[in-house]
Amino acid sequence: MSVVAIIRFDVSDMALAIKTIRSKDELLESIAADAKAHGALHHRFVHDGKQLVVVDEWDTPQSFQAFFDGNTKIAEVTAEAGVRGAPTSEFYETIDSADAF
Repeated sequence: MSVVAIIRFDVSDMALAIKTIRSKDELLESIAADAKAHGALHHRFVHDGKQLVVVDEWDTPQSFQAFFDGNTKIAEVTAEAGVRGAPTSEFYETIDSADAF
């Protein structure tokens, strides 16, 4: 069974955050490769105009935390994107059901 991870980042300027994400293909691909090696199954950036939110699916919360704590490139991209302070993380266990897709 996997977990969905919701990671929320406060940003000073959402337009800057989006621009940074869209302009850092090589860096983000490198981070994604490391995430997959640590147990990431799916990844997506979303936002609500105030917060940049990562919606991930991982094999375990511990795998996510090991990846997040050990990847220095994350700090590089979050700083450039105008992230303020530490993110908050929430984990939810998935439920296998007939309507899942």
